[in-house]
Amino acid sequence: MNKKRGRQNRQNRKGGTGKGIAIVLLLIISMAWVFVNVNGRAGAGSVDNTHFLELVNLDHPISAEPGSSQIVSAWPAVPVISRDITMNKTALDAVGRMFSAAKAANIGSYYISSGYRSYSQQKQTYNNETDKSYVQPPGCSEHETGLAVDIMAAGIKQNALAASGQGQWLAGNAWKFGFILRYPQGKQNITGISYEPWHFRYIGRPHAYYCHKHNLCMEQYIQFLKDSGGYEITLDGRKYSIFYEKSQNAIMKATAGLYYEVSDDNTGGFIVTAWGK
Repeated sequence: MNKKRGRQNRQNRKGGTGKGIAIVLLLIISMAWVFVNVNGRAGAGSVDNTHFLELVNLDHPISAEPGSSQIVSAWPAVPVISRDITMNKTALDAVGRMFSAAKAANIGSYYISSGYRSYSQQKQTYNNETDKSYVQPPGCSEHETGLAVDIMAAGIKQNALAASGQGQWLAGNAWKFGFILRYPQGKQNITGISYEPWHFRYIGRPHAYYCHKHNLCMEQYIQFLKDSGGYEITLDGRKYSIFYEKSQNAIMKATAGLYYEVSDDNTGGFIVTAWGK
């Protein structure tokens, strides 16, 4: 990674600068303008950039450091290895539902071993790790988004998680709560990271379902959206429409009465997710 580029990205994303792009996507709904704010500043009728589908890796350093209002304490909402662990609130709520579902199914107990990391914390983690195949340099780690979480099962060692019933349940059910197994087995040449059965990334339920069903890592999913332009899918009776917009100035006609969620992908495009009420 170009270190200068990484520093510039970190400086530009911190707190959102007034020089950033204010409006990147326009949706026309019943003659009203609905727009996305990349710098996180909401306006009347605006749809904020969630960053849920932001690709972060060695080639794509994080573009938007989460705001302080988005990061919350994981304790006491869910079991944690340390009470200072924090996460993105939406992702944390999803973890809570997932842990509750596992408990109801008599799968066992889980806890979070790592969540959000600041740039300095990731730098320390990277410097302390001898095997770099399991860690990204600062500025390039998903943990810096607050949307990534390392999950462990009570009484199970990390190197035994994949073969355990608890690990297999996570791999097969995390999508139901909007998570993907971010670094799956056999994808290291694409993700750049070794298989990590404990590392999950929140991207939203329809996207997580598609990745799980088609065995796609996040890099492959983003490329699929670029190539296809999007798709439609129905889950539990709810229809989702996913669109990929390549232009920062794209204008698309939206349907009244639908909910919209927009995320940049950190590669120059934007992913729009629409669903009915």
